[in-house]
Amino acid sequence: MIDPARILIVDHDVRSRNRIREVMSPYPYFLEEASDGVDGLQKVIRFHPDLVLAATDMPRLDGLHMCRQLRMNRSTQEIPVILLAQEKKDLCTLEGLQSGADDLISKPVEGLDLLARVERQLELQERFARLKSEKEGLYLIQEMIHSLYAKKTVHDLLFTLVLNVAEIMEVERCSFVRIHEDRKIGIVEASSDNSALRDLQIDLQKYPEIIEVFNSRETLMIPDIGTAPIMDSVRQYLMETTYRSLVLVPVIAEDEIVGTLLLCSARSSAPFTEQEIWFLETLATSARPVIEHILRDEKTDVNLNCLDEGGVELDLSGADDAREMM
Repeated sequence: MIDPARILIVDHDVRSRNRIREVMSPYPYFLEEASDGVDGLQKVIRFHPDLVLAATDMPRLDGLHMCRQLRMNRSTQEIPVILLAQEKKDLCTLEGLQSGADDLISKPVEGLDLLARVERQLELQERFARLKSEKEGLYLIQEMIHSLYAKKTVHDLLFTLVLNVAEIMEVERCSFVRIHEDRKIGIVEASSDNSALRDLQIDLQKYPEIIEVFNSRETLMIPDIGTAPIMDSVRQYLMETTYRSLVLVPVIAEDEIVGTLLLCSARSSAPFTEQEIWFLETLATSARPVIEHILRDEKTDVNLNCLDEGGVELDLSGADDAREMM
């Protein structure tokens, strides 16, 4: 569930604050009030608003000067500010823009106009935050891909990949699973919580989510494995698992799925976000060249009929343990 936007109303006029609260209370906003700019700056520190509504005619510190102070502080300079003006609008608009305000509305406020302006500023702020996050994500991906080129073996490359993803995403486990062409057996090539694990064979009948990703070639996000229909056939094996949500991202090389990034998280109340999905998909696409390169250099010959020394045989009755080991 998305948290409601936090809006700070700064106005010395109690009737004006009450009017704004009356207009906005029916909608999913978390409202806080301040009686002037000085009180408002203190509330900004404690309340961490997503948007500020500030009157231009307050004692001690008016909305114009409050806005200027917000813009001078690095931690608050990106908070959208809508000024509430009683003065002549043209003059106040110019002063408001000079102070760094994002919008201005005349008092007394008209309900629909206020709601539309607030919603627009929140949407713009969300878009700006997403672009900023994507820029930071691209930098992280660039650093990760650069480090992968230094790896000499498939296992070292894949373990570095899943370990970095697990740390960045703060998940309990990230694994890289390859799928045999018969679609019956998967091979866990690397897992973030076990550096020694490699070539672990798993029965894909116990992993319907992996089969789904292999067939669809699309990312699959499962917010809660306890209620997701796709997990019905293996529900009995999931009762003891510690994780609740999953995300699976196909890794495609030379137009074929060479594996799946499988992330396990205990975040049932806060499953993977759209931004996190974007990061994983972009990473999977960016990693294609280096994965293709190292797979060509190191041809692995896995005997699917008998396990090698590093393998662990799975009992069909122990599907819950097998899922935990991934």
